[in-house]
Amino acid sequence: MQVNIISEECREKRGYEGAAVELPATRYEMEDALQRANVLKGGSYQLNRFLKWPDFLQEYLACSGAKTLAEVNLLAKKVSRMEKSQLETYEGALQLRRDENIDTPVSMKELIN
Repeated sequence: MQVNIISEECREKRGYEGAAVELPATRYEMEDALQRANVLKGGSYQLNRFLKWPDFLQEYLACSGAKTLAEVNLLAKKVSRMEKSQLETYEGALQLRRDENIDTPVSMKELIN
């Protein structure tokens, strides 16, 4: 699973593309990716291009609102440990949640829990 980090301070700079990181990652790998993306200490960033995730999760991740790299990494750890039947159950639970309240996107907290 992969995500791209875009620094808010650099996003408008010509040629800037941010930095990709494979997840789940260690703390050091995440710090390195933030540094490669030119995210200043305490600076703001966005996450996009959720590649190599289960297909059903890509839409949820894109629509889940504000999220941190640590949250997405935690989700990646959980998903990477799931067997196929667990992923199918997870997908069904997310679909039920979305159908239950279609006007409110599934939050990052809900995706993790």
